[in-house]
Amino acid sequence: MKKFRGLYPPLITPFLPNGDIDEKGLRDHVDFVIANGADGFCGGSSTGEFMNLSRAEWECVLGICAEQNRGRVPMLAGTADLSTAGTIEKARFAEDLGYDGHLIIPPWYQVHTMREIEAHYRAVRSAATKPIMIYNNPPVVGVRLAERDAGTAPPLMSV
Repeated sequence: MKKFRGLYPPLITPFLPNGDIDEKGLRDHVDFVIANGADGFCGGSSTGEFMNLSRAEWECVLGICAEQNRGRVPMLAGTADLSTAGTIEKARFAEDLGYDGHLIIPPWYQVHTMREIEAHYRAVRSAATKPIMIYNNPPVVGVRLAERDAGTAPPLMSV
């Protein structure tokens, strides 16, 4: 399994004044983070406004980032969704584009139990073929993800 080490900045999604995605701006941003020493990047995640993009726009962002990267650095895709099925669908899409892994925040809006969040990640892990980085963001999700005792349970994620 690929080990992710170093700096993987989450990319912004630049917009034009009319609200459309600024493709040139996004391509320039990919080049900028790589030229300035990023070891990889994460496209389509929270800093990239994924929650404000339509599915077609999110797919466009991931496609532009992958195309502009041209295999220069590893890529993580922000593949979170409000549902497990939606997250799995997005993960498969990103993998088909050549992304090397996923950055996934737990489903937000409704506060979930740790058992529900763990079931969510396990289902995604079973359906995805690439590593998952768990994004712990308590203010957004409403719960702090607990660390597991490695001595008493198998690891939830392999990153």
